[in-house]
Amino acid sequence: MQLLELKIKPPIVSVIAVMIMFGLDYWLPSDRLGVGQYRLGIVLGLVLIGFMLAVIGVKTFIQAETTIHPDLKHATNKLVTNGIYRLSRNPMYLGMLLNLLAISVWLNNWLTIGVCIGFVCYISQFQIKPEERFLQQRFGKQYTDYCKKVRRWL
Repeated sequence: MQLLELKIKPPIVSVIAVMIMFGLDYWLPSDRLGVGQYRLGIVLGLVLIGFMLAVIGVKTFIQAETTIHPDLKHATNKLVTNGIYRLSRNPMYLGMLLNLLAISVWLNNWLTIGVCIGFVCYISQFQIKPEERFLQQRFGKQYTDYCKKVRRWL
């Protein structure tokens, strides 16, 4: 399955997930999630937190003067472990996931939660694990120690 590793950029994976979610909601409406009157507040909260995580993650990389593009391995010159990266090794992907969950809540369709789970599985397997292998090779014990302290997602 290495054929898919680092091939589709995570934002594109997110857009594909959104399209699948809307397709599922249109073609296979399901029982509702049951969030009722709180739906708008939940959606706005998830979007706000997801957006903030992604922006803070990008900003931290920019401040560290390293690349935010995981396929530009030659430009990865620093292991970023400060700021938001003390809570999650992948806050940008976590932000994308929270935005997908917001769409799922907005659509109010149980089936769309499966797309969110699929997103986590795909990004973990074909994006995060190859990145982790590279970071392990590049930073060795420093990266191993970091992984022991900070979880992959949250």
